[in-house]
Amino acid sequence: MLRTGNSIQLIVASYKLLVDLEKHFPRAYLSGVDDSLSSSNSPPKLVVTEE
Repeated sequence: MLRTGNSIQLIVASYKLLVDLEKHFPRAYLSGVDDSLSSSNSPPKLVVTEE
């Protein structure tokens, strides 16, 4: 079982890693995937967000 100090260190290290990854790789998602009302058969499109 992890001690509280070790657990906090792991959480902080994980957060820093996620922040670094976000700086190097843009966020992306597929458009139209959750749109259950859409009757078109067109494939979803990849959308890259620019921040």
